Amino acid sequence: MFPFQITFLDFPESDAVWIAVQKRIEKLEHFFDRIIRCEVVISCPHRHRHTDRLYHLQIHIIIPGDDVIINRNQPNNEAHRDVYVAIRDSFKAAERVLQDRINIARHKTKFHEQQAEEGKISKIFPEEGFGFLVSSDGREFYFGENSITNENFIHLKVGQKIKFHEEPGTNGPQVTSMTVT
Repeated sequence: MFPFQITFLDFPESDAVWIAVQKRIEKLEHFFDRIIRCEVVISCPHRHRHTDRLYHLQIHIIIPGDDVIINRNQPNNEAHRDVYVAIRDSFKAAERVLQDRINIARHKTKFHEQQAEEGKISKIFPEEGFGFLVSSDGREFYFGENSITNENFIHLKVGQKIKFHEEPGTNGPQVTSMTVT
């Protein structure tokens, strides 16, 4: 589980609300496993009457190479009188944005003209975030943790079979994308 912070503004902290937000944060981790940190601010600006209070959420998600900020400040959304509805709507918006990031990353490079090669992982350096693989014809390739499309880098093991696409690198051939088979 990545570190997270939940902040309550303009209304008293509630264990039930805290647990509801924590469950949504945990769901995000299953949805997008490269989250570094998540900060959630729940506010309910003071109004004259209790019935005029609408809940607002801001979610700040830090992922490799990007920050995602969801600001659900909708002053006319009457459904957000219920804090749980505001939480649901905000985290659904966060899931949509993360899905967009996943789609962009997967379709960043197209490989229509090149067939995927087969190989297996030969070396892994988890602390440094890279490793090497050997193709079926015996050539060695460098790969970084961002090259993997269907597995988390920390779950890789030496000897796993993979399919990959290559490109020339400054120090020799490298993997642009790889899939654990």
